[in-house]
Amino acid sequence: MFSFFVLGFTEIIPTEDVSVFTPHELLLLLNGKSVVVTAEMQVACRYTGGYDKDSETIQLFWVTFDLLTQEQRRAVLKFATGASRVPLDGFDPTFTLTRSEFDRHALPTSHTCFNQLVLPPYTDPMVLKEKLLLSCSVEGFQLT
Repeated sequence: MFSFFVLGFTEIIPTEDVSVFTPHELLLLLNGKSVVVTAEMQVACRYTGGYDKDSETIQLFWVTFDLLTQEQRRAVLKFATGASRVPLDGFDPTFTLTRSEFDRHALPTSHTCFNQLVLPPYTDPMVLKEKLLLSCSVEGFQLT
C-alpha cells in the first residue's frame, strides 16, 4: 500500500525535488511544528470584532494560553483551525481572535475555515481557561 502513496506523491512532487530534504525536514514541511510557541502565535495573530492586541480579554487569553500544556495548546489550535500543529509558513488565513456577541458566561466558538477563535469578553482568567478547555474537549461539529 505504501508504494501507491509514494507513486502518487512523486507524481505531484518529483523525487529530485524531495531528495534535498532530510526526513525530519520533510516531516516538518508536511505536518508543521508540533511545539506551539505562544510568542510566535501572538506576533502572527489578527484581531477583529472590536478586539485589539491591548484588549483585556486578549491580554488574558495570551497569559492563559502561555500557561497551557503543549497538549492543551494543540487542542485549542485544533478547535480554532482544524489542525493541531502550526504550519511552517504560518496560518493562511491568519489565526484570528474575534470578539463574540455573547456575554462573558458563554463558551468560545470557532470557524475553522477562517482559523478564527471567537471569544466572549472574559474578565476572569480562570473562567477563560475553563470555558476554553471545555470548548476544546467537544469532538466533532456542533450546530447551534
